[in-house]
Amino acid sequence: MTIEPERDRSLTELLLAGEIEAIIAPHSPAAFEDRSGRIVRLFSDTQAVEEDYYRRTGIYPIMHVLVLRADVHREYPWVAANLLKAFTTAKDRSLARAVDTNVPRSPIPWAAARATAAHGLFGEDLWPYGVDANRTTLAAFLRYMHEQGLTPRRLEPEELFAPQTLTSFRV
Repeated sequence: MTIEPERDRSLTELLLAGEIEAIIAPHSPAAFEDRSGRIVRLFSDTQAVEEDYYRRTGIYPIMHVLVLRADVHREYPWVAANLLKAFTTAKDRSLARAVDTNVPRSPIPWAAARATAAHGLFGEDLWPYGVDANRTTLAAFLRYMHEQGLTPRRLEPEELFAPQTLTSFRV
């Protein structure tokens, strides 16, 4: 693979010019959004492809990872567990609001039905946090990292996270 920096044109411009064949981007290029057909998705029914992949592999797309500096963790070892608890609470409240059919937070047709379908596939927690809930995905990620030479050995998921976040309990 050859990597050539391109400072004068965007990825969309390169794609439209035929100089690159595909891009992976967090937002659709404007040329895709204009529905002109100049740029199309690799898979026309992305949801069906993603659902099939999840059913076959159990790999779930992790959206974000929270990182804590080592010096902060050493000085305040309780911060990691408290951050996990705070973000979990916020996520749970957000999801509860999103699927509340009494006072919907998003004016999107069939949002509740789509949430119900997602629960049928993924279970009650649509965005699970923690090592155990994401073990299959994390293990695949770490396997790919090692296979691609990004790590000198294959890491275990537990090695990525503060020990205080590996278990939880309620009092």
